[in-house]
This record gives sequence, C-alpha cells and structure tokens, in this order.
Amino acid sequence: MDEKILELNNLTFGYENGENLLENVDLEIRSGEYVGIVGKNGSAKSTLLKLMLGLLKPKSGDIYIKGKKLNEFKEWGSIGYLSQQVRSFNSNFPATVEEVVGANLYSKKGIIKMLGRKDRESIEESLKAVGMENYKTRIIGTLSGGQQQRVFIARLLVSNPDIIFMDEPLVGVDTASQGDFYEILDDLNKKLGISLIMVTHDVVEIFGKADKVLLLNDRKIIEYDLSDMATQEERMEIAERDIKNLI
Repeated sequence: MDEKILELNNLTFGYENGENLLENVDLEIRSGEYVGIVGKNGSAKSTLLKLMLGLLKPKSGDIYIKGKKLNEFKEWGSIGYLSQQVRSFNSNFPATVEEVVGANLYSKKGIIKMLGRKDRESIEESLKAVGMENYKTRIIGTLSGGQQQRVFIARLLVSNPDIIFMDEPLVGVDTASQGDFYEILDDLNKKLGISLIMVTHDVVEIFGKADKVLLLNDRKIIEYDLSDMATQEERMEIAERDIKNLI
C-alpha cells in the first residue's frame, strides 16, 4: 500500500448560492486499501464520491488520481463505479447475464466487433469471481437484487480495474445477499488487490472489514486508520464510541 492512488488537497465544495458541503478537505488513499465512507444523511457522502470521479467540480482545491490531476487523468478504463441497486431490468428485458457482463468490453473493442475467445474467458473468470458463473445464460431481469449487483461487479471486472468506487450498493438488497456481497468484496481486495472505496450506512460491517473509514461530519472528514487493528473488538469499540452517535 505504498502508491497514492487518490489524493484530495484542500478541497472545498458547495453548490452555487448555497452553503459549503465540504471545506478544506485533505485525504490520501493508497493502492490496495479498502475504504469506507460513512456519515449521517446529508453529510455529502455521495457528493464526495462524485468529486473523486470528476462528476462534480470543487470550488477550490485539487484532486489527483494515480499522481495526475483529475482533469488530466485518461485511464478511466482502470476505474470501476457501482451505484445503488436499482431494479432497472424487468423480467422481460432481453439480455442474458453473459451479455450484460460482455457489454463492458465493447467500449474498448467497438460496438461492431465480435467478442473473441479471450473475451469469453474474461467474462467467465469475472463471473466466477462473484459466484455467478452458473447463471450466465439467465435473463438478467429474472435475478434478485443481490444477484444483479454481483453481475454488475463482474461487468466491472472484465476491464481489470485498479479501483472500484461504490455508492451504497446494497440499498434494497436482502440481508442474506449482503453477507455474500461483503465476502466478494473481501476477495476482490485481498486476492486481486483492487482498491475499494464505498459509501455505506452499514457502520458495523464496514468497521469490521475496511482498512480505513472516513466519517463525514460538519463539512470535514474524520479519518480512522484500522489497518493495524487485529481484533474485531478494537474496531467495534471505535465504531460504538465515536461514530454511532453521529450517524
């Protein structure tokens, strides 16, 4: 975890004619880190994520991805983004799981090019990574919300991302599927070395898993480095003491 993959320097953001939502924020995230972003409703969690992705522009300050200023960064194929689960696929939507995952390859190949053997192998490997290889011929709209989110992760994995940003990806997903989802994230982070940055309301779960938790409170970031905490008891003590009363 030596290379800085994301850096915010003295960042301030607010909408025109409104109060600032973030003020003078400094932050460093390093390669391979698993980072959770928490805070009460309206604390600008999703706003922070959008700033990191260049979807919003700050009033002042700088954002760097992999050492380059955000407006100079070109390697967007190495970045994945997973939004909140939305049942946008009805049961009659005419696309299989395999087709949904493979669609992400056309951005590199071009829409008229056919997928080759290596592409098919990449799709298969990505589906295996999320435990969905046996569903590749299923129609996407017939899957549960949790299964769809796993497919969407596989869709990101075919591009071999270094970083995956997630904005409350488990909203509307049942409890059992949430547990499976967190296990998949652990594997992506620990086995594949993918950096994860996730907005979540699940304080207990993220404190049990993440290397670092960012608490947004009063336009600032309070940073908790959990990487050296070996026991769940230590992590939960901080969650109970410092965070639950602020969310």
